[in-house]
Amino acid sequence: MMPFGTICFIGLVLHVFSLGLSLINNPVVVILGESALLSCVGTCNGHITWTSTVDQQLNVVKCDQKSCTEGQGFINRVKIRNGNLSLTIDPTVYNDRGWYDARCDLTIVCHVFLDILVPTIVNASVGDNVTLTCHAHTDKLITDDAVNILWRKDNQLALQVKNGITNYGSGFKERASVSVNRYSEGDLSLTIIRVQKLDQGLYQCYHSTEEKKGHPGDVIVNIKAHQNLHAKTFGDDLTLDLFGSDHVKVTFTGHDAAEILVCSVTRNNTTCSPEYTHRVSVKNEFLMLNGLKLSDIGTFTLKDKMGEVISVNNVEVSTTRVALKDHIIIVAVLSVLIILHISLFHWCQESGRSLAVPVFSLGKNDLAIHKV
Repeated sequence: MMPFGTICFIGLVLHVFSLGLSLINNPVVVILGESALLSCVGTCNGHITWTSTVDQQLNVVKCDQKSCTEGQGFINRVKIRNGNLSLTIDPTVYNDRGWYDARCDLTIVCHVFLDILVPTIVNASVGDNVTLTCHAHTDKLITDDAVNILWRKDNQLALQVKNGITNYGSGFKERASVSVNRYSEGDLSLTIIRVQKLDQGLYQCYHSTEEKKGHPGDVIVNIKAHQNLHAKTFGDDLTLDLFGSDHVKVTFTGHDAAEILVCSVTRNNTTCSPEYTHRVSVKNEFLMLNGLKLSDIGTFTLKDKMGEVISVNNVEVSTTRVALKDHIIIVAVLSVLIILHISLFHWCQESGRSLAVPVFSLGKNDLAIHKV
């Protein structure tokens, strides 16, 4: 049986260890230049001190019950939140990255790690295909079933290849991919086809383990609405891409007119305003508006279920229906007639004949043709 003293010692060690863990908050991750909030719940009746440790320990801010003194390198950028011990740094600089300790008098009450990201920016329009490049030093002789690639979006799984198995985050299946064959070349790049508004966010690239980042390890993807100009003729049909969204609201804004609802589309089901009910159909993620009119001149806007604009379609309608081939035929016929007329005129001049023009006159019993 274990001696009572040994049991007490083990209990004390476990208590201190658990107390230390309780002081460590979740890491705070921000983009360079953004505001960072280092949470620390509690109160202090003495002096509050925040220090930072990277290569050396620095004083961030020290407060008594009356005032605060900011440390060198943090002047005019830090403040303690009223009501608790939380620290705000605004704006952040890259050298703010590191561990931060909050003390009440001499006792450490919070321990927080601040990570500063400097992401690559990728801009795209709804419906585009994008590739988020990421590279790392990898094993050139690795087999496909040993490859480990992880992409996260806003700290949630986007795609992971591990032990030959690929798992997808919500909304990425059949749209996101990486090249397992190029992993041995150090290429971890992620491709997303037909991007949607919901794909916008912060992506992070890892390999081997979830702690090993590729380069660049952080990518911000910005998605803007798709812009289209449709030059149509009176009576044509208008086709609008729904970009695979489960729920889309289509509105129309005419010249000097208010925005009106055209249809709400849920997959292939439509609920339309009366004036559009018999003109709208949906098939294969495309909406078709039949028989364009002059009153359709304006802008058709598509919004997703979050109200985000995914597509702006400016429509012009012309009343001219003569096709190019019709113009060619007309010009050809006129050219032939002109050539015939000129040829006939020259023939008449060379032969000394007058040009006969048929003139019809009606008598009682006959129809006569006279020369002029």
